[in-house]
Amino acid sequence: MMRPYRIFAFAAISLAAVIVSACGRTAVPATKTESHTAASSSPETILQAFSGPEGAEPYAGALIERSGNLFGTTQFGGTGNGVVFEVVRGAADAPSTTSAIYTFRGSTDGAAPYAGLVADGTGNFYGTTSSGGTGCLGVGCGTVFELSPNGASWKETVLYRFTGAADGSRPISTLAIDGSGNLFGTANDGGHCSGQTAYGTVFELSLAGGKAKLNVLHTFCGTSSGFRPAYAAPVIDKNGDLFGTADGGTQSYGVVYELTPSAQGPWKETILHDFSRAEGSPLITGLTMDSSGNLFGTGALGGTHDLGDVWELSPAAGSWKLSVLYNFQGGLDGSGPFSAPQLVNGKLYGTTYNGGTGGPCFHQCGTIYELSNTNGQWTETVLYRFQSQSRSDGYNPIAAPLINGAGNLFGTTTKGGGLKKTGTVYQFSLPAH
Repeated sequence: MMRPYRIFAFAAISLAAVIVSACGRTAVPATKTESHTAASSSPETILQAFSGPEGAEPYAGALIERSGNLFGTTQFGGTGNGVVFEVVRGAADAPSTTSAIYTFRGSTDGAAPYAGLVADGTGNFYGTTSSGGTGCLGVGCGTVFELSPNGASWKETVLYRFTGAADGSRPISTLAIDGSGNLFGTANDGGHCSGQTAYGTVFELSLAGGKAKLNVLHTFCGTSSGFRPAYAAPVIDKNGDLFGTADGGTQSYGVVYELTPSAQGPWKETILHDFSRAEGSPLITGLTMDSSGNLFGTGALGGTHDLGDVWELSPAAGSWKLSVLYNFQGGLDGSGPFSAPQLVNGKLYGTTYNGGTGGPCFHQCGTIYELSNTNGQWTETVLYRFQSQSRSDGYNPIAAPLINGAGNLFGTTTKGGGLKKTGTVYQFSLPAH
């Protein structure tokens, strides 16, 4: 079976020099799209079917802004180097309007953003690009960028350009932001290890005083302690510790790690769980944390049927206990959950890349699922099965959906939608219970 990490292997991988500067804005005129419902009784509505100028192939999910509009990234589209997009939701049955609020040029401003966006409290967005910047044989090692409102337009500022040296390269993770406005993320390659190969870093980018400063918190130096950290954002707990997933481990099926601040120098890494194939493999999937400090995640492969699973990792008497909550069975049930589920009111919501229905899709088109807990017993419900390639529906979702206060799920698919079949933004209305 192909390891899910290889889905990202075709991304531009590169190395670059550190310069903090402002870059100009390149925008694409808004592209209006009639919202589409997959069937008259379907709870799913396509808000945007990407066609290229306004984006193509979103891997990360969409961020719901306070106005209710959706913001996100696509790794392709625009001029070919990816965009940041906004979906303005229409009232009632009015169509949604989508525009590329920033189009990456593929030079020093960055290119190929896999990661989604995070927002601060003043309307600014932050993200990463997996390539672009400077150096690295002209491809670039990736960037951290800020998008700020600038009248009726948006201004991009490159906060940091990776060098491919001790700071790492190829940042494909969404960023996390703490209460002080510091940004945390991972670089999927590079770093410095004495006498051995480095396999990525965890970093903090401080914006204090209006000047960006990057500090490497941890470098992955060996397979047993993890390498090539997931594309999901690290999780920050109330103590300021960081949690994440990475490839590697003693059995090569991934690890969950914790990083604890130290008085000086690198943070201390603790491996909370070293996965076996039977427990699932969280190579790229990331984590969700509840208010009690329990961690939820998925194995994109592995588990009882080798089709992925959902698990919980809970602190218990100074150690951590893994409980597998559900094993995917393939077929109509779904398989290959590539992102940690979202936890809302005690229920978990997520997607599978494969399974469901849709014969023309390779290994089916994917699903939206719900896991509910009744007296310690978790039950899965398939909420939606994405349709075949012959329809305007999207398919093959990677990111888990987000939920708003009205009980609607919003997410993206990497493929499908319209003639170009380069992905969608969808809305799904949860059934009344």
